[in-house]
Amino acid sequence: MQSPPPCAQALDDALAAPSAFVCPITQMVMVHPVVAADGHTYERDAIHRWLSSQSRSPLNGTQLQSLTLTPNHNLRSQIAEMTSMLDGYRNGSK
Repeated sequence: MQSPPPCAQALDDALAAPSAFVCPITQMVMVHPVVAADGHTYERDAIHRWLSSQSRSPLNGTQLQSLTLTPNHNLRSQIAEMTSMLDGYRNGSK
């Protein structure tokens, strides 16, 4: 059985994932989730790009009180667990 192309696989993962696992900027499953000052979690690279041109929340437009980004280790672990499980199903093991 041939594997789907990476972009199709990423889309499948995003569709199968809980919404909390999906970056609100990229609409893709996060790999390096970080929490911004607005209390929301984003993919690290996506929010870095966003903050390089503005200091407002991408979700609600409010001015961010800080540009500090905090790794969301708990969410990252949950995403890794889900990804591992999906990979197991794709490879025929359960």
